[in-house]
Amino acid sequence: MKNKDILIVYYSRTGTTKKVAEKLKKQFDCDIEEIYDRTSRKGLFGFIRSGYDARKEKMTAITGEVKDVSTYKTIVMCTPLWSGHVCSAIRTYIMLNKEKFKNVAFLSTAAFSSGTVAFSQMQEICQIEPITKVSILGKDIKKGNMEKKLKEFASKIELTNI
Repeated sequence: MKNKDILIVYYSRTGTTKKVAEKLKKQFDCDIEEIYDRTSRKGLFGFIRSGYDARKEKMTAITGEVKDVSTYKTIVMCTPLWSGHVCSAIRTYIMLNKEKFKNVAFLSTAAFSSGTVAFSQMQEICQIEPITKVSILGKDIKKGNMEKKLKEFASKIELTNI
């Protein structure tokens, strides 16, 4: 039976965050929504621009928002880390929808840095304490720790949605 209380929202520049968000979707059997950044983020210059924009806390033009956020009990936001910060597309998504959030949970993906700064930024924008948060690092994926981390993350969210 599909879980209609949870929506997973993600942005993925390289595909890693998408992979993690889709694994999480299977655990919850819930809706998922990919956010698209209309700014080109491809290649070396896109990579550099992404880090710069995140550090400067810039917003961007996004597309992909079709779900009515206010109908969900919990929004799980998945962001890649850009220079340790929340990516511009998820920052913009939060800014546009923050009044509609009831509960939030945060997930970040990165090669090797934790989401500490990004999570603080996301919480500050949302003005809501997250149910839980998790950083999925490159080593977690390579060493097989991702599934364990996602299971712990999901169990905390499920407790809130009972």
